[in-house]
Amino acid sequence: MKDKHRTAALYAAELFLLKNGYNFNYSPEEAYQFRKELYDRRLREYKTYEEMPVRILKETDNQVFSVCMEFIKEHAKLSQNN
Repeated sequence: MKDKHRTAALYAAELFLLKNGYNFNYSPEEAYQFRKELYDRRLREYKTYEEMPVRILKETDNQVFSVCMEFIKEHAKLSQNN
């Protein structure tokens, strides 16, 4: 179920970007690499793959969040129609 929550969060970001005039495209290979990097970073930072408390979102140097933002920035492009 946890993977579904993470997938829903990425999908929510994708819908937000689309609604605001951005394309959000990535290949299955890029999605796989993102997932792998995300899991590696979680294990390195928190020593677990399990869910963490919400308070980690307030960490000043949240490396897991940084991986997510980097992926979004690399794949979000302003639509040519805007």
